[in-house]
Amino acid sequence: TAPMGGIAFGGEDRPVFLACGIGITPALAVAFAAPTRPGRVYWWVRSTEAPGLIDHVRERLAQSALDLVLIDTSKDGARLGEDCADWLRARLMRAHDLPHVCGPVGFQSKIERALDALEWPRERLKLSSFVYGAGIEPDEPRAPLERVEQFRVPDDTVVTESFHLREARSFVEKQREARAFLAQFYHEIGAPEPFQDRLLAVTRALRRTGSYRHTPEELAFGARLAWRNSNRCIGRYFWQSLVVRDRREPLEGLEGRALAKAVFDELVAHMTFGTNGGDLRPSITVFPSEKDVFIENGQLILYAGYPQKDGTILGDPKNVELTKKAISLGWYGNKTEFDVLPIMITISGQETHLFKLPETAILEVALSHPEQETFAKLGLKWFALPAVANMALDLGGVVYRAAPSNGFYMGTEIGSFNLADPKRYDKLVPAAEALGIDRSESNPMWRDQALTEINRAVLHSFRAQGVRILDHHSLSSWFDRFRADEAAKGRPVFGHWPWIVPPMAGNLSNVWHDAKLKNVILKPGYFYQQSPTAEAKESTAA
Repeated sequence: TAPMGGIAFGGEDRPVFLACGIGITPALAVAFAAPTRPGRVYWWVRSTEAPGLIDHVRERLAQSALDLVLIDTSKDGARLGEDCADWLRARLMRAHDLPHVCGPVGFQSKIERALDALEWPRERLKLSSFVYGAGIEPDEPRAPLERVEQFRVPDDTVVTESFHLREARSFVEKQREARAFLAQFYHEIGAPEPFQDRLLAVTRALRRTGSYRHTPEELAFGARLAWRNSNRCIGRYFWQSLVVRDRREPLEGLEGRALAKAVFDELVAHMTFGTNGGDLRPSITVFPSEKDVFIENGQLILYAGYPQKDGTILGDPKNVELTKKAISLGWYGNKTEFDVLPIMITISGQETHLFKLPETAILEVALSHPEQETFAKLGLKWFALPAVANMALDLGGVVYRAAPSNGFYMGTEIGSFNLADPKRYDKLVPAAEALGIDRSESNPMWRDQALTEINRAVLHSFRAQGVRILDHHSLSSWFDRFRADEAAKGRPVFGHWPWIVPPMAGNLSNVWHDAKLKNVILKPGYFYQQSPTAEAKESTAA
């Protein structure tokens, strides 16, 4: 099959390919698609005498107007050293040449630095990458993440003491966290050679600006790694499936209400993509670390809670304060048990902007029982997409305060915690009555029966409506597989026991009996953070 690409050249452009290893692919794509366009290919290979691919490339390019220049890295590797800029100056014509760089990250970074030294215009430079995670659009196909070597937690792994955000403040702290992350990144993707070059560039940026910018590859890997590190999550087996929506660029230049609206539009797009008609896709949308954006909602979809005169709560008691905040900003709900709250976005720690979610972005599941039709008359329902919205992604010394993410539900999260818990919807008594469960003193287990049936209804309803969900027994088994996979790669798995053990039949999970599970909190990770409006109130009160 001929390589395909979307490389576009103007009428006067002469393509000059600077390729290393399999980075020859874009040049081959042009040789197939535009064989008459003149240009030149500089291809760095380990040995010009190696058979196979080199012969194939020679043959193909000989049939096109692209000249091939082979560079043996075992003899001419210095051309990517100190004299790289001089080497390029002698071979590139600014007026006509359009360089296209493709190869390992270290190779690309050296070429980029050399061209920057020549003040080469960025609009006349094309970069391609074959590192996993470079493609960040959600519809692009992804191969499984390759790990070519075992990774053992190094001595300088960043351990923190709290699930609440403790961001690095000093240069030393940021540089240490950046180094630890980059070392793990380059080690696990199997490209340790460019690590020192990248670390040097990051260190310079930290000294100059106090921060640095992750490449798309680093961001994608880091977001997945943060999930793998999340010791309160039982579903970490699926960490590699996380789709990373890099939305740093589109927000540049926006401020105030315009910035909040752009963030909201991306949140709606995230919900649509993540929900996927019920076939939920684990996803994260990462907004710029430089922008002071905070999403007030704990999750993108939440139900309002209204205090009543008799002291009870209509709706979700967990969200009473958030509901009050929404009302103070001019929102009025329908005063039902399941009013979806609007999204509230605070910019620069000052003004909070409110947006109502479109109904088309919200998938809800009406709950029914597999045997008892009377259960449906309770009118219970729950939303399909569990998207955490206000946790920060702390990644290599850089904090992304707006990075909403979703996986999919474990049934007991809805049945046991959200609906049955006396401090939440407290539906044990109504469920028992609807199902005809004896609540007399002769049946002290009626709560257990009602709890089980509510959870059965949740699983039945989600599956009947084609919405992805897993039961707690299955997820416990997946967690066992996750631990086994990580152990085979020489990586320890940490966990917070009260969160990993399911709230039903906990002793049937292997974790229940595991005294070796340690509660160690690693970075990169996802951390709770306080609303800047709350911080402002505390500061004023002080």
